[in-house]
Amino acid sequence: MRLIILLGFLLLASPSWVWGLDLEEALRRGRLQWILLRADSLRTHARSLEWRGGPLPDPASIQTEWGQINSSLRDQAVQVNQNLRWPAYRTRHQEWTRTRWEGARLEQVRNLAELEAGIIRQFYRYLVAKARFELYARYDSLLVQNDAIFEHRYQQGQVSAAERNQWKLLRGEMALQWAEVRREQEEAARDFAFWTGSEELPSGNDRDLRWTMAPSLLPDSLNHPEVLRLHNQWQEARAAARLSQAQQWPGFSVGWRNMSIQGMGPDGLFYPMGRRFNTLQAGLSFPLRGKPWRLQAEADRRLAESAALHYQHGVARATNERKRDWERWRLLLEQWTYSSQNLIPLADTLQVQIQVQWAQGDLDLLQWSSQWQRILSTHNQHLDLTQQLNEATLQWHYPSNWYNYR
Repeated sequence: MRLIILLGFLLLASPSWVWGLDLEEALRRGRLQWILLRADSLRTHARSLEWRGGPLPDPASIQTEWGQINSSLRDQAVQVNQNLRWPAYRTRHQEWTRTRWEGARLEQVRNLAELEAGIIRQFYRYLVAKARFELYARYDSLLVQNDAIFEHRYQQGQVSAAERNQWKLLRGEMALQWAEVRREQEEAARDFAFWTGSEELPSGNDRDLRWTMAPSLLPDSLNHPEVLRLHNQWQEARAAARLSQAQQWPGFSVGWRNMSIQGMGPDGLFYPMGRRFNTLQAGLSFPLRGKPWRLQAEADRRLAESAALHYQHGVARATNERKRDWERWRLLLEQWTYSSQNLIPLADTLQVQIQVQWAQGDLDLLQWSSQWQRILSTHNQHLDLTQQLNEATLQWHYPSNWYNYR
């Protein structure tokens, strides 16, 4: 019973990062709370309704007549007319609305990819910042332990005033660096909470600092989100030009007329108001073509040609940038691997050696501190390479709009 109570107390008292979120849970929570995904869903549904609904019909017209002017007969009539377009116009309109729906869907996919990339970026950014914080904390604790020793040696005259000032300067610089490291960790935690909508922090250890998803070997530039967007804009411009041309086609006109003639007819019979006559009407409607129609059609063609050129430029640019991103990822992977396999083991070995030399009295405090700063710099550079490699891997899998790193 006491063991159960003790375990419960430890669960409540443990810091949140011990029981924090793993990456999959962070992605799940982010998808649930991200407002833009809900907005994209509504916009995509709206474009789908436009596509399925088809073009809006022209308004029907209702006309009435009643009167008696210069006639012995009194007229009373009701007429209903409706203009209709050719079926091909509906096809053109559906092509246009389908491209608009496709654009909304691509925007939804792009925002989802942006959310996933943001969560992964902040997840590993926090883990790297946490590892850097622990590195500086370990070094600062060693400096604190040696403060009393250094002060004692100064009082005994074994350390000069200049060496004592150098030590104080080193301690002050370390305090500033550690404060900056703490600020970066707090900023990473705050940004992670923004992307996930949760106050829990990422869970992980020093072995989980790198996002290890391997990129594909082929630089597929046609699937870049910006290229897909430009292609959709080109298709929408072409569909809009075809729809504009379809608006110049003739249309149908159908109508129904209900009328009566009250009075003495030419056949000598009297016609009451209740005697009604029905007629059906059909006709064609022709738009008045002229300069406005001609210039609008020309403008639509030019816009479609411009969108096609933008798409061609986007493909070329994406191809070049994808090759650059691949080279950047490959170079960073080589540097990170070399640092992991060579520099970090050397730094760890040097750390053991200087601790032995310090214990044996072969190093003074300034020499010990200089060696520790070298070790600290090596670990810092490795953490920087880890962060850059994570960014490069993210950039390959989730290319942003023309590759702007965040």
